[in-house]
Amino acid sequence: MSTGWRLLSYSPSGSDDRRPGLLTDGRVLDLGLGTQFNAPSTMEILESWDDLRPRLDKLATTFDDVSLSVEDVVLRAPVARPCAVFCANSNYGDHVAEMSGRPLIDKTTTTGPYMFLKAPHAVADPYADVTPPPESEQLDWEVELGVVIGRPGRRISVENAYDHVAGYVVLNEYSLRDMARPEVIQPFGMDELSSKSFDGGLPMGPWLTPRDAVGDPMNLHLELAVGDEVMQDSNTRFMHFDIREQIAFLSLGLTMRPGDVIATGTPSGVGRPRGRFLQDGEVVTAEIEGLGSIRNRIVRK
Repeated sequence: MSTGWRLLSYSPSGSDDRRPGLLTDGRVLDLGLGTQFNAPSTMEILESWDDLRPRLDKLATTFDDVSLSVEDVVLRAPVARPCAVFCANSNYGDHVAEMSGRPLIDKTTTTGPYMFLKAPHAVADPYADVTPPPESEQLDWEVELGVVIGRPGRRISVENAYDHVAGYVVLNEYSLRDMARPEVIQPFGMDELSSKSFDGGLPMGPWLTPRDAVGDPMNLHLELAVGDEVMQDSNTRFMHFDIREQIAFLSLGLTMRPGDVIATGTPSGVGRPRGRFLQDGEVVTAEIEGLGSIRNRIVRK
């Protein structure tokens, strides 16, 4: 794990201006317009990821007095406007069992994982309040490892898939269970658009951890707590289709682009099977080993 820095998006205290930054040793170096790096946002950095990585590595060793303490800035979603958000459904066996009682689909009988799209509008800052639409009374949580693409590619092989990854983020993929409307669209499944894509329903962060700063992304502890009660406690090694398989599958028919985000699935411990949904004022903390944590307060209006 040679890379000690993290890429983030932040606002200086008292400002709404969102700027890209480099985090190391608790200090944030501004990479935004008007600086030597002169990047409009993290997205522009991701679009030239291979070319800019050496400059980021060098900058991480030359911090000076103009850097800010991370405690004095407001952290924003590291990829505020992804090109696309792809989500893996039913990708942990224990989650499939708690939701449906059915076994996982045998890999040998299918072309790949079950993926769906979540609107990029859903992306929210790592510590933002989450305000579900008032029509829903069943707001649920899902901690997920997020994979951020940094190199474009189509028909990417499983063997080369990691070469296209810029880094990883923590996601909480909130769901409106009572908006899934299965009775309307049977036998086709759930209404993923209505239940998954609402403003602020995908907090992301707290920063992007570069791929080479993570030893094995398929062996990371995930945990989610509501208040002080741990609800989800698992490991990415229990994914059915792993990160490389998801990238290879998605790229069969479309070009993966820098800034695309993959939500790789969630383990058991969500609220629906136990009839436990999030209430006004509750605080949800999602954490992944080595990547940090994000925290959101539920605000019902």
